[in-house]
Amino acid sequence: MRYLQFALIILVCLALYACAGVDASVMDTAETLGRGKFSVSNTFTMGINFPEWQAMDPEDIYSSDSVHPMQYQELRVGINPQMDISLRGGLHEDGQSAKLLLKKQIKKSENTSSAIVFGGGYAKAEPRFWDTDEWDTAQNLAIKHYQVLSGDLALLFTRRVLGEHYLTLAARSSYHRVSKDLKQGIGEDYDVYHAGIRANAKYYMDSFYGMLELGIEAPLSIEGARQIYPWMGLRAGWDIDF
Repeated sequence: MRYLQFALIILVCLALYACAGVDASVMDTAETLGRGKFSVSNTFTMGINFPEWQAMDPEDIYSSDSVHPMQYQELRVGINPQMDISLRGGLHEDGQSAKLLLKKQIKKSENTSSAIVFGGGYAKAEPRFWDTDEWDTAQNLAIKHYQVLSGDLALLFTRRVLGEHYLTLAARSSYHRVSKDLKQGIGEDYDVYHAGIRANAKYYMDSFYGMLELGIEAPLSIEGARQIYPWMGLRAGWDIDF
């Protein structure tokens, strides 16, 4: 029955959204899988609307739709007892994204562990993917698509509680190089960077697990912005030991 419950959760998540994008989630613990182990999961979280993020009002960052719901799938592989590698990806008719992350455990004791996670990603999307204007009014030219190169860094601190359940606190940061390509061949590049903190809880039922993540994110690249975003994410996954 428990296997069926988690299988249904994963199927429901997959049915809700088929959405690519650029996430700013952690959705991880400092624990590693171990050599030869795999994990597959589906995550529903918040993503960044880059056209609106760049144009937001620093006095009121909530006045524009600069964040949006998104979904991605992740495959994680245990490389050795202290290291995992993860591939996140999302596919949509108007956009695609992928991110590769490496986790290296720093320290581990009986009930606590710490790790560093770093990596990068790529996303490509048409303006309508973010429900934004398809016309560059400044240059009076049509926008073809956006391309985003990203770099991520996070520090994770995890405590095991109640057997095989985990509580994690993380500090994270991201940098993005955003390219706006116009249909007439002229382009524009700009930088976006932000950082935040996350807390998540991971609950196991045999090899299936669920995760809830909450936190805040600050738009550091927006000069004069003094507000922060609340951030959240939900995940359902399955650890596989071959």
